[in-house]
Amino acid sequence: MKRTMKRNKQIALALALPIAFGLVWSRLRIYVWLHASFWPVVLLLLGLALALYVGISALMEQRPPDPPPGTDEQ
Repeated sequence: MKRTMKRNKQIALALALPIAFGLVWSRLRIYVWLHASFWPVVLLLLGLALALYVGISALMEQRPPDPPPGTDEQ
């Protein structure tokens, strides 16, 4: 039962994050002018993607399962 509730929370979070991001992004207006060549822009986008990946994976971090009741493991 706990496992399905945990899975449901993960699914809800996985659905809620893109929806919330889309709602905020639709209202956000940011204008950035970059005077850079191709490779610095690529590195900037890769760094942004890595930061987003690390942030989202930290939010959805997997914990080890709880020990069964009646055991003394902690």
